Amino acid sequence: MESRHGAARLVARTGVQVPPGQVFCAFHFPQSGVNSLTSDHTDTATSCPEYKVTAVRVNPLGSTARPHRSAHGAPTRP
Repeated sequence: MESRHGAARLVARTGVQVPPGQVFCAFHFPQSGVNSLTSDHTDTATSCPEYKVTAVRVNPLGSTARPHRSAHGAPTRP
């Protein structure tokens, strides 16, 4: 899984618990690397990471897919 902030290697499952077009990752375990997908911005009221609005791309394991880049070389939203 990758975002414009970073990448993490995670196991993915599909099911009825999460609506199509959305992903869910538990942030409780730092070793998962999920925090690398989020920005450094936090909610001003709770100090929680801005994880609820982070766009990600899910690539199959072994995929050679790379983040899309803008004309300026900056990653674009997945």
